[in-house]
Amino acid sequence: MNFKEKINKTAILAKLQFTENESKQFVETFEQLLDFISIIDELDIEKVAPLVQIHKYDIEFRDDKVDEGISLKEALLNKPSKDKNDFFTIPKVIS
Repeated sequence: MNFKEKINKTAILAKLQFTENESKQFVETFEQLLDFISIIDELDIEKVAPLVQIHKYDIEFRDDKVDEGISLKEALLNKPSKDKNDFFTIPKVIS
């Protein structure tokens, strides 16, 4: 599958529409990007250790502690709708 076919397939899956000119620009951009990235293939990384962590220090984890938390009444004090329901009402986000 060539770049143009991949871009068209991805556009369909993402429900995007591209003009012929936009598709051509994407193909050119991706080819330039891959050419640039191919420079990495020329590097000798035989003696380079794999990168496990980007920081030179260890991350300190804290112990999980169970706290009392807040009551349902306190949690609902700032809800946008002032109805009497014991839950948050939000707009529908899935069509």
